[in-house]
Amino acid sequence: MRQLWKSFVSIASVSGVIGTFTGLAVVLVHEFQWTRELPLAVTTLIIAFAIGALGNYVAEWVRHAQTAQRVFIAHAHGQEALARALADEFRRRGVRVWRAEERIKPGQNWRIAVEVAIRDADTVVALLTRTHSDAISQEIAAAKRYGVRVLPVAPPDSELPQELADVSVLKLTETDPAAVQKIIKAVRDTAA
Repeated sequence: MRQLWKSFVSIASVSGVIGTFTGLAVVLVHEFQWTRELPLAVTTLIIAFAIGALGNYVAEWVRHAQTAQRVFIAHAHGQEALARALADEFRRRGVRVWRAEERIKPGQNWRIAVEVAIRDADTVVALLTRTHSDAISQEIAAAKRYGVRVLPVAPPDSELPQELADVSVLKLTETDPAAVQKIIKAVRDTAA
């Protein structure tokens, strides 16, 4: 889908440039009756310029959207407040965030939605609890399968899933007031 959109934007930009030069050529080269054809030539030039400018604006917006970091937040029940605070702070910093509670619509196949979101993410932030969660383990396994970075965040005495045996874990207590900032810094540092 991204490639299709990128192609559309490129075509729009090129069309705008071609239209602009065509309109300019008509105005400069073509011998025409000034009173009848000049308004048409100027209108063509203005429309072509507007299309080119719009195409460039859309292309810049797409470039920004594609370069913005994408984070998938996986969390167990009981971690909703931290996940929400983390998502809000990431968004304030221009990071694209995916959380199941915000994205999965009623009737949608949640397994497919989660799988696609993980595949498209740059980093999966896994907020772990003291007890094991099969859902989080599956999300971590999917991230590893797609080569997506995993940043596990866990209380110091938590039980870690087998999928994290080879990954460094960010240990945080549940009452740490700077938890969100520490997670953001860890994601930024691992992305560099």
